Amino acid sequence: MPHEKSAADSNHDQLKPHLKGGNSKEPSTTPVPAPRSATHHQHHHHHAHHKTRLEEADLKDSSATPIPASRSAVLREKTDVVSDLDNVNGHVDRVDGKDHSESKVPVSPLTPHPRNPANGSALTAEEELFDSAILLRLDFTNALSDYRGAKMSPAHPGENLTMRSLRRGDFDRGYTELLSQLAVVGNVTREVFQSRFDSMARCPNTYFTIVLEDTVAKKVVGAVTLVVEQKFIHTAALRGRVEDVVTHRDRRGQNLGKLLLDTATILGRHLGCYKLSLECKDSLVAFYRQFGYQSDAGNNYMIQRFRD
Repeated sequence: MPHEKSAADSNHDQLKPHLKGGNSKEPSTTPVPAPRSATHHQHHHHHAHHKTRLEEADLKDSSATPIPASRSAVLREKTDVVSDLDNVNGHVDRVDGKDHSESKVPVSPLTPHPRNPANGSALTAEEELFDSAILLRLDFTNALSDYRGAKMSPAHPGENLTMRSLRRGDFDRGYTELLSQLAVVGNVTREVFQSRFDSMARCPNTYFTIVLEDTVAKKVVGAVTLVVEQKFIHTAALRGRVEDVVTHRDRRGQNLGKLLLDTATILGRHLGCYKLSLECKDSLVAFYRQFGYQSDAGNNYMIQRFRD
């Protein structure tokens, strides 16, 4: 009975011009896998076609075989980092506090940072962890803290002070030195700081480290971090954690800690978090209560510490 060509035979014939020797008739020394049965290829035609392409790319002289356009497109797609959190809480038409979608899902104003590494731009010393402009859009008319008559806000933090996002160059402005007044920082060099900053910046809309800078001394004198988690529960809601609230020992008693905490709390509400939480010592419970934080009856804060 005459032998009928299988799908593998046909694919192998198509590859012959690309074997060693270009279009010459000289046979290639590259081993060719034995053809599978026609019955096998009837059930796995797509797999065989894909495998043949991989074999073609693995030939000894692969320069004669251009990468298929479809495969090139896939490679480009895999290397492009896309950050699109505009609609993390559902598909919306606009972000204006109105009815945004039929799903009635809470809307968050989270948007990718325009200079974030996810958008392909290089990081500089002035690179921000998040866009500081969002701080100026916060509604401070209902600030929870009593500033003893002073009108303080992100736009007016005090004389010779500016409130903004943490920057990549803040290591040289004493940010880690400030943190050491709160907790053990350890051996964090400029390189370590920048590497951690870059890693955090690659997670847009997650880390909101707010700092107060003394514009005369060029030093960071206060800071707080709001960490935003994206959840599946509560209709894919956002949940915030307030961390690392600290003011410089020389600037305490000037309401800077209150301003930082107020800002982080109002920012959490502005971003659409369904709840915020923080951890504090017993002596600071009364301080945090003035910002609306309270103990959660029936729930306990528990910890498992692996190292200091």
